[in-house]
Amino acid sequence: MLEQTITITLPNTVYDRIRETATITTMSFESVLRQFLKHALPKLEDDLPPDARAMLLKLPLHSNDALWKIARCSFDEDKQIEIELLAELQKHQDLTHDEQTKLNQLMHEAQSFMLYKAEACRLLAWRGYPVFSSPTTIYHERT
Repeated sequence: MLEQTITITLPNTVYDRIRETATITTMSFESVLRQFLKHALPKLEDDLPPDARAMLLKLPLHSNDALWKIARCSFDEDKQIEIELLAELQKHQDLTHDEQTKLNQLMHEAQSFMLYKAEACRLLAWRGYPVFSSPTTIYHERT
């Protein structure tokens, strides 16, 4: 694995937390920081479209409020209805080329949306927020 060396200036509070973690875990300062960064950034598949990849890479830089907004949003209702109608039609007959293209495009949008939303939830959970109270309910942010 190729590695890069960087120099970074940290606030004292962050430096102290990393140093304390290193001491408690008997790991080096560098190892703690490397592990932190490894887990903070999303693992992305190589075949993600560039726009989806860019959106996911930006998420860790969002504030908690922005992540909660993403976590709570819903997929466009009209698009969801269109997916359901086309999927139901597909059960009974072959779709036209245009219908199949539209279904594929809408399914791609829905999958990208869910991936984006799931990554926002993962980041919130990683930051210590209880994200789910049940499989379908998202908690409100901590006060």
